[in-house]
Amino acid sequence: MTGRSAYADAVRWLRAARPRRVARARFARRAFGASVAAGVVVLGALGLASPSLYRAGAGGRLRDLQVAALVAAVVAAALALAANGRRLARLARRVQEALRRPLEHERAFEGVASNLAAAPQRMRTRFALRYVWTPALLAVAGVTFAFSTAYFVVDAILARGLVGWGQLAFAVGNAALSLAAFGAGAVRFATWRVAASAHRDATTGY
Repeated sequence: MTGRSAYADAVRWLRAARPRRVARARFARRAFGASVAAGVVVLGALGLASPSLYRAGAGGRLRDLQVAALVAAVVAAALALAANGRRLARLARRVQEALRRPLEHERAFEGVASNLAAAPQRMRTRFALRYVWTPALLAVAGVTFAFSTAYFVVDAILARGLVGWGQLAFAVGNAALSLAAFGAGAVRFATWRVAASAHRDATTGY
């Protein structure tokens, strides 16, 4: 009972650290947009370097119009990322911070970490699965599906827009799955740093 109580207290501390209101749809759109832009930059550069990776470039050579269109798409995507560069860099720093040191300056950290330390191992594992690994997997899924959408965009550019309904449906489906993954994880993403740092501090330590 003591272990369960400690686990419940850790969860309460973590939930108390959540923002009062999380705009799931807005977050999902922004995360999806940034992921697609990154995908266009990476996959577009690969398309320019090795066109045979794409159906439309199976011949191994691109025409001037295809090259120009793809370069324009890559540059536009890169500029979109650059416009949000400060926010993305801050996000990367915040994630790295949670992996490098305990977030003692976060008001919920001590409450979560101390209660997790008092909880049995199986409860710590449960906490990690729910609040650390599930959000991380949702983020990976969102980025992966967004990159699949970006692949379609690059392939459509190389094909000069001559794509079938199957390809279009595949792209739309991947976009929907990416948005769903980001939306589903939006709330837990908000407290992922505290959860990951507190769990590590209470188990293996830094």
